[in-house]
Amino acid sequence: MTLERLVERLRDFGFTRDEAEIFVFLLRAGPCPASVVARRFEISRMKAYRALKELEEKGLVHRIMGRPVRFVAAPLKETLDRYIDEVRGKLERLEEGEREITESWERLSRRVEPSLEEPRFRIFQGRQQIYDLIQKMGERAAKEVIVLTTANDLTRLSLLGIDDDLKALARRGAQVRVLTPVFKENLGDVEGLLDGVEVRSASLPAPMRIVVVDDNEALTTVAMDDTMSVTTQDDTGLWTNASSYIKAMKVFLEALWGMAPDAGAVIESIKTGREPQEIRIITTRKVFVETFSGMIERSESTIDMVVEHIRDLPVSLRFLMERAERDLRIRLLTQVDIESLNDVKAVSESVVVKHRVVSSEFMLVIVDDGEVVLRLPGWRVAGYAVWSNLKAYVDTMSQVFEDYWGEGSPAEEVISNLVGQKYRSETLGIIRDALKNAGWIVESPGYLKGKSGATHPFSLVARRPGAPDEPMGIEVLPEGKVFGSLIEHSVKSSDLKSATIFLATTGKIRREEIELAELYGIKLIQAPEVRLLVAKMLNEAHNLEKS
Repeated sequence: MTLERLVERLRDFGFTRDEAEIFVFLLRAGPCPASVVARRFEISRMKAYRALKELEEKGLVHRIMGRPVRFVAAPLKETLDRYIDEVRGKLERLEEGEREITESWERLSRRVEPSLEEPRFRIFQGRQQIYDLIQKMGERAAKEVIVLTTANDLTRLSLLGIDDDLKALARRGAQVRVLTPVFKENLGDVEGLLDGVEVRSASLPAPMRIVVVDDNEALTTVAMDDTMSVTTQDDTGLWTNASSYIKAMKVFLEALWGMAPDAGAVIESIKTGREPQEIRIITTRKVFVETFSGMIERSESTIDMVVEHIRDLPVSLRFLMERAERDLRIRLLTQVDIESLNDVKAVSESVVVKHRVVSSEFMLVIVDDGEVVLRLPGWRVAGYAVWSNLKAYVDTMSQVFEDYWGEGSPAEEVISNLVGQKYRSETLGIIRDALKNAGWIVESPGYLKGKSGATHPFSLVARRPGAPDEPMGIEVLPEGKVFGSLIEHSVKSSDLKSATIFLATTGKIRREEIELAELYGIKLIQAPEVRLLVAKMLNEAHNLEKS
């Protein structure tokens, strides 16, 4: 098992990755002071000491008093057995809880009375039949009526006097709520209902009607002729008293009610000319792009965005950077990877960018803490996105953004790591091609089997055709990673006596690193640029051929 695999398996036993790496190092190295751990993992001595203290508190390492204080790993089997005993105890408690729950349920289920009546479904065809049914449902109502309908349907209900029935029902103490679009053209109908009836403005993607009464019955119309005709047959309704169906309709209506602005506030905004607070469903990508770019264009102070990949933004990066030049504060949370590296570097000059490790499965944009657009992939069936300037909704989405933003990593750190990965990959590619051209057999990645039987991975393994049993294992190191790599490859070196291990870097090498490499029999190759590094690599390979 490789050291990396050992670390991963320890995580199954409750270790974090950092704890597992330090624990394995102490197992191999024996008692060590915090300074050695700090050098091994290239962290400050204080951070190393805190990490060791946390491991000590968990019983994973023990302290040996002296000057300096040294730390030693707890016996491996003892540590693993202790974790297994804890899990076994938790399992026993869960099994006991399972018995109590199942016994309680068996006692309770014997008390449940069977349903006395099967639920019924009926189809009503024609507007007149449906309006007669709505009146009868209102007469049967005792506690609550919820209505979702179009602006035209509200006008038709008013002409037939059903609005007066709803107001009378409200005066008798029932809760009557109506969800309908509120426009300048239907203000009179809506204002007429406000005497006792609660009304909120709801934007509907298509003509539809839902009426729910007392959790006892529901009428649903999802396709109808929405002209002013009261005699049309192109109006079909499904009536039912099925409790599960009624419950589903109520959940939908309650969710819509919670997002919908009060009709009185919308009416006031229409009369005064101020934009109403509302939630709108965006049904096409074209409208989504127009809404998105319009919000960015209108922004005056702040823009906050979450997007899975920067290339998914529906506006150009130039457009975004131009907005940033107007003294706007723009924050962007996105995944930073090799593919998006150049775009992120460019936009980071004027936009504050953070990297989110976990994929952001939605797009969120908040402008001036006043309006928001949210798009989730799973919404494409019902709508493409949701836009709102409703204060409660914007405040909630702002909190969501701040939570995600706080978990993000500065893009500069990720960019630095990616640049190192890109440099390493490109350098390995040049070395690989150069060795192939020189007649070597090259594997990338490659594996070498040691005397112990363990298999050791390398980014690149090269063999001479005439001496396949004397291979080279090659790694290219980012700047500042030499010491840790020497410690890591020391085990490989002792197990691979017939192989030569090369560590190549364009960074600086300290004297103690050179001495450590000689001690372990590892060859260090250093040059200030890739071209010279490859030339030195080929020269070393040529020397091996001559020897």
